[in-house]
Amino acid sequence: MKRFFFSIIAILAGGMCASAQDIVTMRNGDTIKTKVTEVNQTSVKYLIYGEESPVYVVAKDDIAAIDFESGRHETFMRGASYASSAYASDFRDIPEGIAPGMKYRQYAKLYSTSDYTKRVGDKYSPVWGGVASFVLPGLGQMVNGEMGRGFAFMGLSVACGVVSSFSNDFFSYTSDIAPIVASVALAGAFAIDIWSTIDAVKMAKIKNMYARDTAGMAALDIKMQPYFAFTAPSANGQRPVTGVTLAVSF
Repeated sequence: MKRFFFSIIAILAGGMCASAQDIVTMRNGDTIKTKVTEVNQTSVKYLIYGEESPVYVVAKDDIAAIDFESGRHETFMRGASYASSAYASDFRDIPEGIAPGMKYRQYAKLYSTSDYTKRVGDKYSPVWGGVASFVLPGLGQMVNGEMGRGFAFMGLSVACGVVSSFSNDFFSYTSDIAPIVASVALAGAFAIDIWSTIDAVKMAKIKNMYARDTAGMAALDIKMQPYFAFTAPSANGQRPVTGVTLAVSF
């Protein structure tokens, strides 16, 4: 009976050990039992499972798929060095309606910051954007390229500061209201500071994802403007010339 129980325990332990590994399937059909340590932009790093091995680095283009110990299955397509570059979509589904040249307010609601993963080459830093807005509300938005949004946060913060500082002058006719107004203004300034910080971090993440998703898209911009000029001086004098200019950029 004891031998039976020991056999069951051994089988279960073996099964657990077998499942605690990542299976890397190469494009040539080989399968390798590994412990994947990193999946970066262009390569995969892993250790040979059950051995004291060096860290192996394999290009994503040479890997067909990885079955992780968690049960997740990830397939790699050829050209993964581009698909997972600094401007790729990180294996996310690109939101519908995304196109180059959109304003932040147009695509902000199409993204979720929970889908964001940091990539080398990201233009906007969530950390520094958040720090900038925490020090001065609106500054992080300006650093992220949204000047109007930044001035809005900055203006609200300044307004709360002014009300808090001069509440005694505004309500000099009664000493009871001034402290309440000052406290409310201070609380408002603090709330705006936190709101601006969170918004700057969110903005940086969303703008980075948008930049990756639109990196390979062609943008077509057509502008038509009126044209007015004079001809070159001649014996007949100068004559005005009018028309329309058409500018196409892509």
